[in-house]
Amino acid sequence: MPLILVPRAVATLDGGVLMNIQSEPSLLSVDRLTIDLPLSGGVLHPVRGVSFTVRRGEALALVGESGCGKSLTAMALMRLLPEDAQVPSGTVTLEGRELLSLTEKEMERVRGAGIAVIFQEPATSFNPVMTVGDQVAEMIRTHLTCGRTEARARAVEWLRRVGIPRPEEAYDAYPHELSGGLKQRAMIAMALSADPKVVVADEPTTALDVTVARQVLELLNDLKRERGLTLIFITHDLALLPGIADRVALMYAGEIVEMAPTEAFLAHPEHPYAQALLGALPRPDGGPTHAGGGARPQSDCQPVEGSVPNLWGPLKGCAFAPRCARAKSKCFEHAPAPQSRRDGLGTVRCIFAGDKTTAECRTFAAPEAAAIDGEPVLELQHAAVRTAPKGFTQSLAAFVGRAVGRTILPDCTLRLHRAETLALVGESGSGKTTAALTALGLLGNGLLAEGTVRCGGISMPVAGPRSPVFRRKVQIVFQDPFSSLDPRMTVGQILEEALVSLRPDLTPAERLLRMQALLKETGLAPESLECLPHEFSGGQRQRIAIARALSVEPEVIVLDEPTSALDVSVQAQILNLLGSLQRERGLAYLLITHNFAVVEHAAHRVAVMQGGRIVEEGAAAAVLTHPKAAYTKRLLASVPRL
Repeated sequence: MPLILVPRAVATLDGGVLMNIQSEPSLLSVDRLTIDLPLSGGVLHPVRGVSFTVRRGEALALVGESGCGKSLTAMALMRLLPEDAQVPSGTVTLEGRELLSLTEKEMERVRGAGIAVIFQEPATSFNPVMTVGDQVAEMIRTHLTCGRTEARARAVEWLRRVGIPRPEEAYDAYPHELSGGLKQRAMIAMALSADPKVVVADEPTTALDVTVARQVLELLNDLKRERGLTLIFITHDLALLPGIADRVALMYAGEIVEMAPTEAFLAHPEHPYAQALLGALPRPDGGPTHAGGGARPQSDCQPVEGSVPNLWGPLKGCAFAPRCARAKSKCFEHAPAPQSRRDGLGTVRCIFAGDKTTAECRTFAAPEAAAIDGEPVLELQHAAVRTAPKGFTQSLAAFVGRAVGRTILPDCTLRLHRAETLALVGESGSGKTTAALTALGLLGNGLLAEGTVRCGGISMPVAGPRSPVFRRKVQIVFQDPFSSLDPRMTVGQILEEALVSLRPDLTPAERLLRMQALLKETGLAPESLECLPHEFSGGQRQRIAIARALSVEPEVIVLDEPTSALDVSVQAQILNLLGSLQRERGLAYLLITHNFAVVEHAAHRVAVMQGGRIVEEGAAAAVLTHPKAAYTKRLLASVPRL
């Protein structure tokens, strides 16, 4: 069921009578905030004249593509900008106190007690050599008058309030000993422990699976109701908005282009950029029969063509005009001023505001996948994975002939056919990636594996080495393209390395022609061969990773969360690219993801994993609309929907 928890009134901090947030005076006010970043090539203007207010007990969502200025705006509130950043104009006022003019010592009292932050990735935000509890207690002692014993008691209580089981044990645990969901809860506890006036949540659910993400959103909503929590919620996932935000501020090229109540924004977006973002969401609505004989549930997404403009100098006209299909000559000449939306509920910067006021929304109607004949192109048979005691090797385990260590993957069997997409879904820790890495022979040290993998008509033990033929037939695209590409190698060197290793029959001239064809096929410019990974955007880096996987002409590609770190518009481009490659080449995809919108859009079949076992498997339409397993039903009930 949809996750819709949008309270219009919240409890007072003393637990008294409910108050309406619409009648509250502004707690936080940002007026014409501008941020400049002097760089070697000139001055970058990433935030340009941003203004908004937030009332006590209200949640304001800042949304938009990467590079639009969301996080930089939020960090400016706490004066946590890069050292060389400049704020030439604008004000930030908290309860009538202007923050940008305070000394650094005065700001130290504001950070934590006035404005606190929940970072996107708690694993990198906690100090790894301090216990979780000590870090929460440190925040309490910094901003509240109390001793160590009282600070510990308060920290334990906050860990209990945010729903961490056995909070006394969690207090003494180090960050790496907690799951992603528990670390995020501990981060929330630390942010709230000093009783801040405003909390900034910067993409707090991006790295979490759907059930944990739902728990985090429900926790934040509970805190809004109980404590009058004021929240600035930064996200690129539009499906989360109905579950947390009272109002939405859409940012583009450093300015707010539309602001409205969440319900009005999603039902009647007036800015062309808002309409384009909503149209870029994956929509499952059926498609033609694919090469393997099954019905294909994917039609192309509608990506936002182009990219965010260069912000080195002053912009002339509307910043979105170069990407807008309805732009006229005057759009390139004059920057539109904010005006009231047609319904009067907010503002919009566009001369065409209100021309198209209903976002297109399609329901899930993917056809049942037909039975696929023929031998699978990849088959994992009765795979089991266990941890190994120190010094216990795979060969020793085979000699002893008994189970050792802790079981991670009890028994997993997967079959994948030509031109088919099999989605492997489940919560974090359910065994999805372990199953895929077992099939690929990429398990790390300290793990023992049993079972067989079959590819190209040849069976081999999962614990043994993979032949060059197998490596050519099965490739992988990892979740984070930046960490999976060698930062010291050019794109040409990255692609050529794969070809030299697995296509030694090609001459240097043939390799160059092959690389140029790959760039064209994946939508990259020819000159990309000479560039390093850091010179590309996230979506372009993922295209490079896909080109590398395609270079040896595989039959199967494992896609491990290929779009989780990407914006909505870039996600649409990558999904379209993968779809077209599958249609043209007959590729089979093993898609590992926690994004059910992507599953509904792209998958022919779905396998649901829990505790290392597949608890339900079948055609995507059947599993997603009529799930049988209780675990599948719980997963689907946690999926946020527009």
